[in-house]
Amino acid sequence: MNRSAAVTAIFVAGLLAGPAAAFHDGGVGACSGCHASHEVDGIPLISSYLLIGENSTDTCLRCHGMASGNTWGLDVLAPGPQYGGGPFVFLLEDNLNDEPGSSLIISGDHAGHNVISPSMGANTDVNNPAAPGGTYPSSYLTCTSCHDPHGQGNHFRFLYGSDYPLSRSGGYEFNYTSPAIQADGISIFGPPESDTNHTAYRSGVSQWCQNCHNRVHRGSNASFEHPQNHGMGDEARNYNSYLGTGDDSGTGVNAYKVLVPYEDMQSPGTGDSGPANPSSRLMCLSCHRAHASSAPYAGRWDFNILTWADEGISGSYPIPNPYPLIGPSQGSLCQKCHGMEIPD
Repeated sequence: MNRSAAVTAIFVAGLLAGPAAAFHDGGVGACSGCHASHEVDGIPLISSYLLIGENSTDTCLRCHGMASGNTWGLDVLAPGPQYGGGPFVFLLEDNLNDEPGSSLIISGDHAGHNVISPSMGANTDVNNPAAPGGTYPSSYLTCTSCHDPHGQGNHFRFLYGSDYPLSRSGGYEFNYTSPAIQADGISIFGPPESDTNHTAYRSGVSQWCQNCHNRVHRGSNASFEHPQNHGMGDEARNYNSYLGTGDDSGTGVNAYKVLVPYEDMQSPGTGDSGPANPSSRLMCLSCHRAHASSAPYAGRWDFNILTWADEGISGSYPIPNPYPLIGPSQGSLCQKCHGMEIPD
């Protein structure tokens, strides 16, 4: 396992402050929380915008690192509590490939969004010079590519949107044409996510992701066609009845699985436990994490495993089985929507 950068990250914990909300109260950051006029601790400023970190990611991690949530995570094998986005520490993994019988090495570069962090040893994506299905340059990808540090518009998780569209990560200007996601999020300083304590996604997830990935999962140039931003229809019945591989006896009560979330304007809140409705919508985050995971392509589960017995066979962090009563025979979570008769 590639632990060196993760171990280095532990030393950065001493820099981490308390809850970061204080820096962003009222939609505008307290300037000194992120910026300095002169040198910091005797060290001249080396980043643009007078940031107190080497770049915007390192600046954000002073408050949003290991000690205050899961934005970065503790270690590739023990990432710590999960809050939705998934920890970026998996970018440092040696091999993510849990496909049985495969000798292919899938490095942590494929774990998710390759945010650049000099202090953590995370570098520019070596596989994609620009966002897959889009044009955003990988060499400018930091936390502030997606999140507005000044919180304009009071958007969910400070995401940019069409009303406050201009992102300037590293000086690269990018305009968001789709509105920010509508969602009710859990506190990243409270209990970690679970089936009953989770973000309630309302609308706009897939449209927002298409700001950068506009040719993914749709159109003639897509790598494959899977519906997204689409009502579940009959699949809602499968979602509600599915209680794990081999068990479709569910009635919809407590049907919600945080590893397979959906959008629903009817859901009552972050404690929503189901049932799904035919109008509940499949979205990008139904299958992917927003930050990273220990599965390739930021998968909420490894799309290449046959059963949960394969999970973690590469030596990577094993994603916890969402149906522990089924045990290692639990299959891919594609079954949650499609049922157990899935074509090979």
